[in-house]
Amino acid sequence: MPITYFPAAGYRRMPWKNGAGTTTEIAVSPAGSGLDEFDWRLAIADLERSGPFSSFPGVDRLLMLLPPGEVTLEIDGRQRTMAPLDVIAFAGESVVLASLGSGPARDLNLMLRRGRVEATMATVTLDAERRVAVDGSLIVLCVIEGAIEVESNGARVVLEALDSALVEPGESRDFTLRPARRAVVAAIAIRA
Repeated sequence: MPITYFPAAGYRRMPWKNGAGTTTEIAVSPAGSGLDEFDWRLAIADLERSGPFSSFPGVDRLLMLLPPGEVTLEIDGRQRTMAPLDVIAFAGESVVLASLGSGPARDLNLMLRRGRVEATMATVTLDAERRVAVDGSLIVLCVIEGAIEVESNGARVVLEALDSALVEPGESRDFTLRPARRAVVAAIAIRA
């Protein structure tokens, strides 16, 4: 399985679609796609103040609140208070208002073009080496805390906090994660 490394220092910073904040794009497919053409897009959004999310009709969203911080989202009139590492799914055309708790917050935001791709997002805590089986999905790893080494077919990459890697499906059916110390990782599986 080929591994593509995305260091946090190389992420692209840009304004939100609605201009109300900023986002840091980690990866997008196809590469170089704009906000209206992507199949999927992974980014970190900075929530500096309470306010509305951008509208993305035809897009499904998965959002993980990054530590520290607390945010209450009102999605189409229903409220949900999120703690760090909580994940929520909602439609891109939903009316979403964010209310910040004790100050600014950040989230990991995966957008998926509806009907083209599907995905899951989960938090994985690593205290020891772990072998991960792959079902043909593209795996995206984003280190939230700590550091890990990702190994597949002799290829290795070390990820520090907020670095990411894409592990593409290939001949191998698994890969290995080794934490340098306790690590918390956002693990995303994308299926076309």
